[in-house]
Amino acid sequence: MIFVVFGSLYLGCFQWYIMVTKYRVWFPTMDRFAKLSMSAKVKDIPGLIDAGKMVLFDLFVHMPVMYFPSYYTLKEFVTSKSWSPLDWVRDGCGKYASNFKEDYWAMFRLWGPSDCVQFALPIHIRMPFRHCVSFFWTAYVSFTRGDSEEEEEKVEKK
Repeated sequence: MIFVVFGSLYLGCFQWYIMVTKYRVWFPTMDRFAKLSMSAKVKDIPGLIDAGKMVLFDLFVHMPVMYFPSYYTLKEFVTSKSWSPLDWVRDGCGKYASNFKEDYWAMFRLWGPSDCVQFALPIHIRMPFRHCVSFFWTAYVSFTRGDSEEEEEKVEKK
């Protein structure tokens, strides 16, 4: 249930808004760069710089500041016995904080190389590519963070 809700709302809607709509504003060479051939992309310094900025934004802002807090809060919404949104945010962010080092390192190892490929692809292929990579990421997160009782025991021990 967590991944259905999260996949629809966050990955389907919000990520499209960020990575297509907002990136066009924040990284003005994105559309032009995406249409170039690979040999032309290697020579396009402004496009390479913006592609690098997109990778850095994803790794150092989007994933740690937007994705993980949203994921853990939504997980609390689905699994918590509380009906208070403040509890969901507090408990979710607490679990995120205790898992930060492990989650961030795993995210960096997968999404760093994947982003380098993604932001060199044509615009119409970027999100399908990201969703394919997300399938494996979601499987990893499901196996490592899917058990709410195990997560609670881990947080209580700290």
